[in-house]
Parts: sequence; structure tokens; C-alpha cells
Amino acid sequence: MNAQFEVRKTDGALFWKIPQIFSPFSSGFSDLSPHSYHVAFGGEGATQTLLFGSDKSLVKLPSFTPSGWLDNNAIIGVDVQSNRLTGKMKLLHLQTGTLEDLGFIGSFVGLVQGGN
Repeated sequence: MNAQFEVRKTDGALFWKIPQIFSPFSSGFSDLSPHSYHVAFGGEGATQTLLFGSDKSLVKLPSFTPSGWLDNNAIIGVDVQSNRLTGKMKLLHLQTGTLEDLGFIGSFVGLVQGGN
């Protein structure tokens, strides 16, 4: 089974795409970075956690289930053994490649940002 993953602009125009995702990567969860240049992929059904880039880069990440991005350099998620919603919370620092155990069980539901 082949699957196509595309990132599109708000007007529907193609921004970039992952050329092909083959069977071991065809299930799991994906999360788009805030600047839209990276997709974190992993979790239940995936054999590993990966970071795809718009520049066609592919990086294997420490094993966990990505739940979202705190910024363009930090992915938050849970243990890979957990379900998507709740688990031991982890923070992946992309610049150093370190996976930090946050010390609690929880869920990431999104960022709350103040406005003017």
C-alpha cells in the first residue's frame, strides 16, 4: 500500500509533499510544524518515529508518539506504548536530539497564545 502525504497552503495550492510513504509508515500519527516545513510521524501502528522535511530530508527520531509542536524546534508527545491521547509526557528537543521525560502523565491538546 502506498500513501501520499501533501502539505497545502490555505488556498489549497500544493506547498510540498513527501514523495512516497510505504507500508510500515502508512499508519500512525502525523503533526505539521508551525512553519509547515516539517512533519513528525510516529505512534501506534508506526514502526518508528520520523521527521520529514520539505527539503526531502528524513531523520529517525527517538521512539515516542508525537502529539504536537511547541515551536519549530520542540515536539511534545507521549510514550509510544500509550494511546494517542494520554501517556507519560515527553518533549523532543530537535536541536540536540534529546527526549526529555516531563515527569507526569497527561495529554497535549494545543497551545494557548495571547493576542493584542
